[in-house]
Amino acid sequence: MYRMRGKVDVGDEAPGFRAKDVTYHDIDLAGYRGRYNIVLFFYRNSQCQTCREELTILGRQFDRIVGEDGDTVAISTDGFDVAKNLALDLHLPFHVVSDPEGDIIREYGVYDKDTDTAYPAVFLIDKNGVVRYRKILRGLDDLAPGEEIVDRLRGMGTPHGQIPFRSFEPD
Repeated sequence: MYRMRGKVDVGDEAPGFRAKDVTYHDIDLAGYRGRYNIVLFFYRNSQCQTCREELTILGRQFDRIVGEDGDTVAISTDGFDVAKNLALDLHLPFHVVSDPEGDIIREYGVYDKDTDTAYPAVFLIDKNGVVRYRKILRGLDDLAPGEEIVDRLRGMGTPHGQIPFRSFEPD
């Protein structure tokens, strides 16, 4: 069980960040404002089984997330090549960002200084940049179900049906 409280809470404005994902797309959180809701998932590393399971769940739900005006960004302290290999291995259709120094992770208050990784955490950010949901995962028995994420997104905007991004297509 993790003993921490994130710096960013429900109702707070989400801290902005800029980064490149593993396919070299520029990610600027401010660019989503007024256009997309964001599912932001912080994961420990590519070896974390809980994280891999949650990433797989998010990948399976990606089309439904997009249908609710959503996009997904996953962030860890994994190096670029490790994060890219994870995205390829799991066929993740969304943005995967390498944050080896943990700057973005610290900004959201989910940095675990004991392991130099992120606490596994899900944030839902609405089109106005406000955090509408936050969950710190506590293990495989505490995953954020994809259905719950989609249900929460449903009330955050009107679907437009456009696919904002697709990283790696599933086989």
